[in-house]
Amino acid sequence: MTPDPPDLSNFSLLDIFCLEVETQMALLNDNLLAIEREPNADAATTAKRLEALMRGAHSIKGAARIVGLDRAVGVAHTMEDYFVAAQNGELSITPAAIDVLLNSVDWFAQLQQLSAPELAPWLATQADEIAQLQADITALLTDAPAVAPAVSASPPPLPNAPAPAAIATAPVPAPETIAGDRTVRVSTDNLNQLMALAGEAVVEANWLQPFMDSLLQLR
Repeated sequence: MTPDPPDLSNFSLLDIFCLEVETQMALLNDNLLAIEREPNADAATTAKRLEALMRGAHSIKGAARIVGLDRAVGVAHTMEDYFVAAQNGELSITPAAIDVLLNSVDWFAQLQQLSAPELAPWLATQADEIAQLQADITALLTDAPAVAPAVSASPPPLPNAPAPAAIATAPVPAPETIAGDRTVRVSTDNLNQLMALAGEAVVEANWLQPFMDSLLQLR
């Protein structure tokens, strides 16, 4: 039997934010510790854990943005950037990195325990702590070894073989989108930006629906 959803009718937006942070903190802790325990887990398991970590940080970022906690948005966004880089294979999560990331989770644990009157004064004292958290995570990103692209060596030319003729390269025409009788040229850079925005919109939509359901219950 499916349990009834919690009654949020007497909850403020800040209360809902704190519940969201509490849920995502548990997810972040569990997956970070799982990666630490099983550094050699299979690729599918690791990918699943990184996906959960990215979505957890993204959910906190979205919830913080809705209640106007810009400093919390910044911390969660930096964490999300790190998890996205790990998903893309640009780095691996080391024990030292896990310690840094757990420090950020602990910071959110302190934040979500505060009442509304305590929140603004506490955040006002946190500028240095927030800057340090973000700097530590950013350092993990900048210190990550770059992944060199694979290079295939060309075989040497055969003795007395004629040199290959130079091949003239023509610029690749920009992709076109056609709507009715109109043709619109789109540069490759703009197309890449549109694809990136579309991907981000999908992620935002996946997070927004559960949060909107909570708001409807509040209403």
